[in-house]
Amino acid sequence: MKYKLVKVGQELVHPISKRHALVQETHDLVDRIDILWLDTHSKEKRVNPADFDLAVNRIYTPK
Repeated sequence: MKYKLVKVGQELVHPISKRHALVQETHDLVDRIDILWLDTHSKEKRVNPADFDLAVNRIYTPK
């Protein structure tokens, strides 16, 4: 399965909550992308990449 290319510093939008995220680090596997979420109050919090699976499934649609 092919996925869209992601780059460090790229901004992503969560498909459900519409919150924005910045890619902090990329890995060979999409499910290992380290994401830094920015919540609606501009407070930073880390999200386990496993918790991001649903968003990954929707954002990285097969080309």
